[in-house]
Amino acid sequence: PPAGAQRQAFVSASLLAVLLCCAASWMSIRARAVELAESADPVARATQIDDRALYAHIVEQVRSGRGDYVAAAEELRRHGYPLKPAMAFRLPTLAWIETMLPGARSRMLILIALAMGAVALWLRALVEEHFAKRMAYVLAVGSGLANVGAPGSVYLHETWSIVFQVAALATMRRSALATGMLVFLALAIRETALPFVVVLATVAWLTGYRRTALHASAAIGLVGLCYLAHVMAIAGILRPDDLVSPGWLGMQGWPLVIRAVQWNLLFAAMPVALVALILPAVMAALATAQSPEAVVGSLTTAIFALALTVVGRSDNYYWGIMISPYLLIGLGELLTSRPKWFGARKDTAGSARP
Repeated sequence: PPAGAQRQAFVSASLLAVLLCCAASWMSIRARAVELAESADPVARATQIDDRALYAHIVEQVRSGRGDYVAAAEELRRHGYPLKPAMAFRLPTLAWIETMLPGARSRMLILIALAMGAVALWLRALVEEHFAKRMAYVLAVGSGLANVGAPGSVYLHETWSIVFQVAALATMRRSALATGMLVFLALAIRETALPFVVVLATVAWLTGYRRTALHASAAIGLVGLCYLAHVMAIAGILRPDDLVSPGWLGMQGWPLVIRAVQWNLLFAAMPVALVALILPAVMAALATAQSPEAVVGSLTTAIFALALTVVGRSDNYYWGIMISPYLLIGLGELLTSRPKWFGARKDTAGSARP
């Protein structure tokens, strides 16, 4: 490749590495501050457990030889979580993956490596774009994946799922098989990836990438069969006195969306009032998306934002992980295409002269 392209690739990789290191540090410090504030209350410390701690306990139980569904049911009961309906149980995919890894440090390293690989796939997908646009996408996607550095993030199913979703989106127009495999992993880890996969398959079909659409649809079908087996396994361990979920019709409105988008590093660094002020402009920028990848990200963000306002409970703010890499894509496209608009106007004016 030309020397200029090599320099751009080096700068891109360097910026990516610095961004992810800074992001991991920031999210770790921020999450630790929250943990310390919560631990100051002895009552909360004695009666509550974070989802990350819950699933960490389940992974260790499975590592010790307990069955995954038995371990999950026992931990859910022990800490006062609902076991009904079946959606209260996570698919065991992530627990199986993490039991094959020796400890939290190795799990974190692999998760960070996967996140860096996902952003690298975006750089490859944008190889024909100008440097400014590539950097805008790196910043947008990288800031959204920064949550992989938060303490306990390796036990959040959404964190792993979004890494595979971002990678799948980057391969959408390059490899139908790779996209199908990646969306299968994203769905098998967290079934709430379904809106993203449906949108990806639909956009791929409408834009002429029919094989990608078919592979994504096949992934949905396979995970659907797995989920059916999952529900049947759960039915065999439930008790009549198990707690039932209060439902998801929270009607939390726009404040929950504002809280959810703070899983993106750039929004996390802002005061809440500033996030509330600029978020409408960010959402409006998403509506200008033109590339198939940006359209998928925009529609997925719109679906989750609507879900958060209507069916999300206050403790479902972590759904924001599923849209955090897409939030700034539209703004990045607008900013990097602005010189083209001015250039087009200048050329038009010049050609109109006698």
